[in-house]
Amino acid sequence: MLDGQEPKQPSKHCPIHNSNEHINGDAHTTVVEITEPKRVVSMGEAEPTDGQQHMDILDGSLHNPKHIRAMEDGKSPLEFLVKSGWEEDARVHEYGAKKYGRLNWRQDKILASTYEAAILRHYKAYFEDGEDIDPDSGEHHLAHIRACCAVMRDAETYNTLIDDRGLVESLQSKSDGEKEQS
Repeated sequence: MLDGQEPKQPSKHCPIHNSNEHINGDAHTTVVEITEPKRVVSMGEAEPTDGQQHMDILDGSLHNPKHIRAMEDGKSPLEFLVKSGWEEDARVHEYGAKKYGRLNWRQDKILASTYEAAILRHYKAYFEDGEDIDPDSGEHHLAHIRACCAVMRDAETYNTLIDDRGLVESLQSKSDGEKEQS
């Protein structure tokens, strides 16, 4: 050993993780070398583009054991969720919780028509009136529509949604018919 040089530490290579583990006394450090997965390309076949590699992931043709196990176990593919609106959704749900009570639809049954009306009000404000932000909450109208849909879906799950679709129009038609007869 030359002056100023540290002794070479023993290391072992792990082919599964493609890493070298360096042992230094009581502690050890793992150095991981990240490499692109190798793909065999036949004669005349073009190298895959990023989009093709992405499709390999989406169509399940990659053979990662954790991914395969998750599919076999029937786990939901949460990686497909659109996460960009989560914070906005949380603020809209917080606004609703302050106004009506947290998870109120799980405690008391709700009418689908109540949420249909709310969805239509936000829809009209956004699509027909050109208004992006709800003046009461300060949040986007589309986030309110998502929140209404989430509440209805959760209420279905907890069996607290009263499905009155079509009933309101039916009752209005009946009421209008009775008025005309009098």
